[in-house]
Amino acid sequence: MHSSDNRPELGSNGFGGAVQPVSVLPEDTTSTGLSKEFHNLLADLEDLIKETTSLGAEDLAQAKDRLVARLATTRQGVETLGLSLAKQANRQAVMANDYVHAQPWKAIGVGAATAFLLGCVLARSRSRGSSGNV
Repeated sequence: MHSSDNRPELGSNGFGGAVQPVSVLPEDTTSTGLSKEFHNLLADLEDLIKETTSLGAEDLAQAKDRLVARLATTRQGVETLGLSLAKQANRQAVMANDYVHAQPWKAIGVGAATAFLLGCVLARSRSRGSSGNV
């Protein structure tokens, strides 16, 4: 289904029918998982701040090690999510490019309709704005 340059072949991404959403994010790097990881990090930071006054040198070093490990895990999750989002954006750009090349008149029509509607909205907002200044 893919060509040699790892781009989907025409028709393989739903040009003729409904486009099916594709999730390229692993389950453990979704925003929900990352949000939980971030909240755990904040909870660990709060615990460390509360315990700082009562911790001895050895306990403080252990708490610091736990915090450093949690930070590393969170950083790795953010980097993985960023890479996944970049891959997804690249895939969507390739699909859009393929669609425009396969259906140029549809793409031109959509662009023209969008420009027309935007022009109507801007003209209407300008006419309302200028009538109030007289």
